[in-house]
Amino acid sequence: MNGSNLIRKIQMECPLCDKVHEIEERTRIAKIIIKGEEINYVETYYLCPDSDENENEFVSGKMENVNLLNARNAYRKSHDLLTSDQIVAIREMYGLSQVDLARLLGWGEATISRYESKAIQDEAYDNMLRIIRENPKAALELLQKNTIIQ
Repeated sequence: MNGSNLIRKIQMECPLCDKVHEIEERTRIAKIIIKGEEINYVETYYLCPDSDENENEFVSGKMENVNLLNARNAYRKSHDLLTSDQIVAIREMYGLSQVDLARLLGWGEATISRYESKAIQDEAYDNMLRIIRENPKAALELLQKNTIIQ
């Protein structure tokens, strides 16, 4: 395969030829359109050497999710936005759950979950995350402002 890199060979049941045999796990640079913009990202896929050359590639559901996250993170990087891993790191820095971080910021409960897994934050949300990453005092002030003591 031109432009692809072999990661490893694994024994598995191939959904293309319905046999258990050695399949290649590979990566390549792929293109996708996100928000009207063409983005290059690293895509992982399986290659069946026993199948027809025109239909010899497939992905698992988990692999597809990782590929989509890679594409979204490539978009984020191209627009100087925090990646999903960086958002997770901010949350973990404070020892908070996704819901707790969303509450601290005064956002909806599912917002952080979406930003860590699929949605791309806009600049305003990104700026708030950067503020609390760089300034724990700002995080404390938000905590006091957005939590109700019972």
